[in-house]
Amino acid sequence: VRDMSLLEFGRRLLRGGGVRTVTSRQLEAQLAEDTPPTVIDLREPRLARRGMIPTAENLPFDDFLKSVVVDGRFADDKGRALVLVCDHGNVSRVAGDVLAKDEGFTNIRSVRGGMMAWHHLQRRKGGWWGCCRRAPRASA
Repeated sequence: VRDMSLLEFGRRLLRGGGVRTVTSRQLEAQLAEDTPPTVIDLREPRLARRGMIPTAENLPFDDFLKSVVVDGRFADDKGRALVLVCDHGNVSRVAGDVLAKDEGFTNIRSVRGGMMAWHHLQRRKGGWWGCCRRAPRASA
């Protein structure tokens, strides 16, 4: 993956083009459907260990972009429903912008408010402890 400067990151964050958002409530409903979206948690493993959306795969931002751009992950299905999540929704919007603008993906969503919004929704429902699964620790 090419190095992304802070300026480029900021431009993509402001632009956020091609990336629609999904609320935590909408995502929760989509996860209950027969064909749920693929959810990628872009946070670093130490943050993901605090709890993840059920079914999410933890793949930090740089690793995720490398797996898609360099290794060709999902290249056979660029219309696949992908939902990206990070802490607050900013990093996931940038990753989604890269996929949409540079790689031709057409069905990318970013969780509005990120994991902070997801946790808030679960707390309001009274399901704080059961809302998330813990990410496994990396083997040493």
